[in-house]
Amino acid sequence: MGDINVQDTDRQTQEQDIQNVQNVQESDKDQQSQEQKQEQTNEQSSLGWRAALEKDLQNHPLVTEHTKPSTFVRKAIEWYDQLESAKKSNLKIPAEDAPKEEWDEFFKKLGRPESPDEYKLPDGKFLPEEFISQFKQIAFDAGLSSKQAENVLGLVDRFLTQMAEENALNAEKAKQAQIEELEKEWGDQYKERKLKVEKLALKLFGDMPEFLKWAKDNGFYNSVPFNRMLYSLIEKVGEDTLLEGALSASNKSDDVGYSFPNTPGME
Repeated sequence: MGDINVQDTDRQTQEQDIQNVQNVQESDKDQQSQEQKQEQTNEQSSLGWRAALEKDLQNHPLVTEHTKPSTFVRKAIEWYDQLESAKKSNLKIPAEDAPKEEWDEFFKKLGRPESPDEYKLPDGKFLPEEFISQFKQIAFDAGLSSKQAENVLGLVDRFLTQMAEENALNAEKAKQAQIEELEKEWGDQYKERKLKVEKLALKLFGDMPEFLKWAKDNGFYNSVPFNRMLYSLIEKVGEDTLLEGALSASNKSDDVGYSFPNTPGME
């Protein structure tokens, strides 16, 4: 009898263990199910009105840009009206040999102004009025709308602006390279010699402002050959003598050029 009671007790214990395991499993399933439901709820909440759509439509770009169904419906109606309007207009590209009047009517439907002067175009940074005037005629002959002409002209202006900026940057780099080369060549005497050269250049070309502006804008003024040449004159002739001779030339007769009275062969 004692053995039977022990067996019954063991069996009951095993059954209880099995029941406990099953309960734990059921509890885990319930928890997972609840978590899945919560995730679905959160996902539907983030989707908003799109949650009611088929899954393949919920994230379509035409749908996601609308936060409520009414804006999507309104946009769909707008698309429909545009489509119907296009059908009614019966827009057809004329044949290449079609009369000018037929092409004019076609371009008018596309939004071309009545005349080149009616184009409203912004002033470009590097676009002169003459160019803009010619562009208007070209745009009109090509049948461009005001918006299309504005976009094309803007592209040209941006391209020219970029080129000008790149040219200015390259010119500045070249100028700096010339200065560095001259600094290396003249060493500690660079500032002193450069001052003498600029003083002489101002005396020689001071009455030619256009030349000086051109020389500075094009990097010639700071070029190594130009500075070498002027300083070589200073060394061979003498700064004071050279400047006095250049100044005195303007006080002599018109048929006499620059005179350097203290320099042999250059009286």
